[in-house]
Amino acid sequence: MLSRWHSFEDGVLSPANYIDDMKTAGMIDKLDLYILEKTCEILSNWKNTEFENLYLSCNFTRTTISQPDFLVRFEEIISKYDFDKSKLIVELTEDSLVRDASVAYKNILGIKKYGCRIALDDFGSGYTSFSDLCDYPIDVIKIDKHIVEKSTSDRGNAVLIGIVRMAHNLGISVLCEGIENEGESQKATDAGCDYI
Repeated sequence: MLSRWHSFEDGVLSPANYIDDMKTAGMIDKLDLYILEKTCEILSNWKNTEFENLYLSCNFTRTTISQPDFLVRFEEIISKYDFDKSKLIVELTEDSLVRDASVAYKNILGIKKYGCRIALDDFGSGYTSFSDLCDYPIDVIKIDKHIVEKSTSDRGNAVLIGIVRMAHNLGISVLCEGIENEGESQKATDAGCDYI
């Protein structure tokens, strides 16, 4: 699920144009939880339709995930909707470092108790790090598109293959983001990537 701001002055804006302002205003948790609500609503509407086997994912900033009341708010929303909770993927964004790692860990475990999957977004860029794989029970890593773009060189390809192998050794599925042509698709497939 992706958010966009429909601005009267500037047209449709991507999150890069407003997320930092929402963080500064202390509103990012409201956006994260709003997107969760919409995601759950769609998954509930898909039940018993041809779409019921599809997954939907929604992003959560680390700021939101590390709030002490996050799990209560998360539970309030998902308990209102009837759908297979394994179809909901919660993505941790690479936006910033976690404020309180112990609270974030507890919240992530709480999410997993519902059967939801946890994904690490944009692996290989920003604040995502290998320590996240040690610190959190991650089910999926989403390799940043820049890593895939660099896989055209021998060194870049070795990095991509290495990340995929490491993830698989940890029992983590891998999705390569930003695949835009047949060559990138082949590189991701040859590296053993599970999803593109």
